[in-house]
Amino acid sequence: MNVRGHYTGDGMIVKARYENNVLRPLDKLDLMEGEVMDIELKKKSLFGLLNGWKIDTQLLKDELRKTTQKTWFLAVSRG
Repeated sequence: MNVRGHYTGDGMIVKARYENNVLRPLDKLDLMEGEVMDIELKKKSLFGLLNGWKIDTQLLKDELRKTTQKTWFLAVSRG
């Protein structure tokens, strides 16, 4: 198993999976047995999930605009 991750100035960023109440790194870590570490947890954002997707930004804007207009119209109509 290769040691992978993104090294920063003061540490390393690795991916891990949480299962059965244990956080398990997806790759081997360059640590000594018993070494104590500080861990910062971050969930993937929507943009991380879309990494590599081709997005038609104009189409996305148009769809958001339609949705916003419909929501506004419904809110005003019910008022």
